[in-house]
Amino acid sequence: MGSTIPEINIFYGITTTTLVVLSSTALVVFKYIIDSIQSDAKSCDDSIKELDNKEKACDDAVLDILGNNTQILKTKYENLSTNIFWEYYALFLVIFLSAISILVTLSSGVFDLSISIKWILSINLLSIIIYIAAFLGLLWNVRQKKRFLKTIISESKMFIKSIDDTNTYTRA
Repeated sequence: MGSTIPEINIFYGITTTTLVVLSSTALVVFKYIIDSIQSDAKSCDDSIKELDNKEKACDDAVLDILGNNTQILKTKYENLSTNIFWEYYALFLVIFLSAISILVTLSSGVFDLSISIKWILSINLLSIIIYIAAFLGLLWNVRQKKRFLKTIISESKMFIKSIDDTNTYTRA
């Protein structure tokens, strides 16, 4: 029976190390994805500023016809930018729980402690569940943010075009 305990500890060590590597890789990948979202957000902000400048240059009569859309888009954009990625922090929690699991596994082997394998298994299972939830949540959140930013950009371009068309029509 004593020979199976080190094999189990090695198995849990490999599982935990794999979780740390997966979480770290996911953090790096999502850092690049978040940078991409920030780039889209910059384009969105520029588009809203352009719309705001066009609306400021318009006659009041034109704004009465078209409506003041800058404030609506600014509100949408601010609501989007205040949404924090809770999933990103959950991946750090997975790394922390994995570190605890590694510490418990090593401590039980080095100091010959009789730590129940159920504790190590529970920590690893919790880490796996959090990892899966965080990973799927990040994918969903990134998809939604990119879609929402594209919608805001297309709406602002549409409003800019309608301002330009209305200004051309009123001058003619």
